[in-house]
Amino acid sequence: MKTSTRSNLASLVEELGPIPKVYLGGKIREDCWRHLLLKGLRDHKWINGPLSQQGFDYVGPFFVRCGHGCYHHPNQHGAINGCWDEYDQTREEVLYLCTTAIDKADLVFCYIDRVDCFGTLAEIGYAYARGKHIVIAFAPNLVSHDNNDIWFPSQMANKIHFNICLCQLSRLFEKALRELP
Repeated sequence: MKTSTRSNLASLVEELGPIPKVYLGGKIREDCWRHLLLKGLRDHKWINGPLSQQGFDYVGPFFVRCGHGCYHHPNQHGAINGCWDEYDQTREEVLYLCTTAIDKADLVFCYIDRVDCFGTLAEIGYAYARGKHIVIAFAPNLVSHDNNDIWFPSQMANKIHFNICLCQLSRLFEKALRELP
């Protein structure tokens, strides 16, 4: 590589800054909302490391796709007690992987569409304690500014958005990336 090309690349990287790392909090489902924001998520696993996207790296969470949804029952986080022993993770492993990913993240973007998102609420608290930039988007008719039973973790967010439908999620996520400090 020519010296001038190296110099140009170095200037471009310096101008753009580091690639942001993103953690997406929220309930994990078989046909998860994360697939709207990420390419290649279905076949990516924790062991593969971050999933590179255009403009950011996705650091977690990752879940197992077995084809018939057995990893997507309640209390499994998409990775516990499924049909493929080689991909099964313990709760301790899931906790470690998720908190380690949050440690790496520049943005923790959460889409909350159910109030029983206990893991997500813990992730928000952990991210807040680690000084992460947090954006929470609530699904339509779940909570409002004046009627929010999730007010405590909401106070930890840098930005909160109410009544966000899935069709708005991509644009809101892109805006959150652009507004990163």
